[in-house]
Amino acid sequence: MPITVVGLFFGSAFLIGLVPGLGSFGHESTTEILKFLAIFGNGKPFSGILTLGLASSFVGALFDLFNNYRFQSLRE
Repeated sequence: MPITVVGLFFGSAFLIGLVPGLGSFGHESTTEILKFLAIFGNGKPFSGILTLGLASSFVGALFDLFNNYRFQSLRE
């Protein structure tokens, strides 16, 4: 999920940068997104997006396990 959201923001910022007059805004946006991802990846944006993706998938799996345990009696 976060990979999709970050990719959507990054792609839209890149496309906005192609519009005449908004090039600097698009460039600054993509730079800031890469800086944000670099925070979670020890200076590497790709590692940051993998870290966020793995953390989100782990939390989602825990949520599914909790729901399975919590509503187990409803299936019987």
